[in-house]
Amino acid sequence: MINKKEYPLFFLRDVKSLMQQTREFVKVNDDVLVITKNEEFEITIKDSAKDSNFEFSIFKPYILENRVNYTVQFNPINHLRLDIHKVNTTSEFVIDHLKKWTRIIKEYNLIDLSPEEKILSEYEREFYDEFEIVDEDADVLPYNLETQVKIHAFLLHAVNVLRKDEEENSALIIEASDLQNDLPNLTKKNTVKRLSKFFAKVRQKSLPLLKEILVEGKKEIFKRMISSGFDNVVSLIDLIK
Repeated sequence: MINKKEYPLFFLRDVKSLMQQTREFVKVNDDVLVITKNEEFEITIKDSAKDSNFEFSIFKPYILENRVNYTVQFNPINHLRLDIHKVNTTSEFVIDHLKKWTRIIKEYNLIDLSPEEKILSEYEREFYDEFEIVDEDADVLPYNLETQVKIHAFLLHAVNVLRKDEEENSALIIEASDLQNDLPNLTKKNTVKRLSKFFAKVRQKSLPLLKEILVEGKKEIFKRMISSGFDNVVSLIDLIK
C-alpha cells in the first residue's frame, strides 16, 4: 500500500490521471488488450491473443525538473522491430506510445496468412453482425448481473458439450472458460466480440457441434438477453442438419 503523504500533491495528481487514462483506454480496446498488472504506480498491458508475448508497461514514476516522468517499456517497438524498447517520458507521451503500440496490435489481427484465417474472420464478422448491438453504452459499460449470469450459464453448457470429446475440443474449452472468467470485466461490445469469435471457431470446426451448443440458446437461458441479436444467431441452427 502506497503512503500518499510521502509524495507531493502534484505528483499524485499526475500519476492518478495517467493511470485512469490508461485503464479507460484498455477498457475501450479490451477486444485486443488486457491488464495483467494493476497497481498504484505500475500497470502492465498485454496483447490479449493467447499466443502473443507483446506487452506494454508503465512504472517507476519520478520527479524531474518539477515534472512527473515515467518509465515505459514495450514490445514490439514498431512495424520493423520486435525487440523491447524502454524510454522515460511524461504522461502525454506515454499515452501516445500506448496508442501507437495498440495500432500495431490491431494491424497484426487484420492480417490473414491462410485461407482458414480468412474464413474464420468472415464467420466472426457474420456472427457479430447478427447480434445487432444498438446500446449507446456498449463501448463503456458491461452487461448487468442477470445477463452476465445467463451468459456464464450458456458457456458452462457449451463447455459440457465440448467435453464429450475433451482432447479434440481442448482449445475451444479453454476459450469458453476464459470468456466465463473475463465476463465481469468486459464491455457489452467486447462480450459480443468474444462470443462471436467463439461461435466462429466452433462453426469452423463442426456445424453439428455448433448446432448442439446453440440448441441451448433457444431456451430462456439466453433468449433476447443481448438486444434481439441472439434470436438471429440461434435461428441459424434450423439451417444446420
